[in-house]
Amino acid sequence: IMADTYLQRTFTAGDRKTWTVSWWVKRSKEAESCCWSVDKSSDFLINRFEADNDIDLYEHAGGTTMRWTTTEDYSDISGWYHVVVKVDTTQSTEADRFRLYVNGVETTAATPTYWVQDQNTQMGFADGIMRIGADDGATNNFGGYMAQFVYTDGAAYAPTTFGSFDATTGEWKPKSDGEIRSAV
Repeated sequence: IMADTYLQRTFTAGDRKTWTVSWWVKRSKEAESCCWSVDKSSDFLINRFEADNDIDLYEHAGGTTMRWTTTEDYSDISGWYHVVVKVDTTQSTEADRFRLYVNGVETTAATPTYWVQDQNTQMGFADGIMRIGADDGATNNFGGYMAQFVYTDGAAYAPTTFGSFDATTGEWKPKSDGEIRSAV
């Protein structure tokens, strides 16, 4: 996706409890902008860079709220970030229901709120609308570039499914589409 454009798709029924989203992103400005969103009626799930350069995942559904805002700063607009959102609400341990990784490293949140066990999320909701590069109102478009956006329905994958550390440089690098396909 190029700056200030977005893709949109309407879901058919999917697994609303277990899923993964992986994508590479290069920001073009330090400003709030949405990476992707899912909405149905007044309920929504949004993933975005905040104006203060953290990453925020926020869901509001039927009066229930889930929120994860990283404590790390992602202000580099010259390099690429690889972000993985791993969800499995069937897990009994609260912290195992949601994980967010950047460049292969798990992030932290100051005051996270988690989904309750076995909660259905907005992802995979039949007739829910997913927008890659825009928020739930098709506004606040992402400013920058995105590549290799992967959504897996029904499986919670680690970031190593999509990338790996270079043995020589230690830099996090993308796996090829073929390597990802054979792993998922």
